Amino acid sequence: MPDRLKDESKIETLTRMNFKSNKHQHRSFWWRVCCGIAIALSAITFTPLVIGDHASRIFHLPYLLAVGLILAIAFIAITIAGTFFYPKSLDRGDKK
Repeated sequence: MPDRLKDESKIETLTRMNFKSNKHQHRSFWWRVCCGIAIALSAITFTPLVIGDHASRIFHLPYLLAVGLILAIAFIAITIAGTFFYPKSLDRGDKK
């Protein structure tokens, strides 16, 4: 019986290690998505959609001010998301 318990604990340990490994691989994908969104937001900022001559209002604010606030909030949200998805190295020690 004790041998069987040791085998089961080894399987659980390997499963947990594999899960952490997969989590690490997905982390770099989502980091790249966050970087892509940040680049896209930067590009959108200088397009005629934002800079163009608009007399309309959004949320009772002038168009340029409202779009600027929406883009700023989007940058803040993507920065916060990026802090969770930043790919961490698997090494825990100092590199010299």
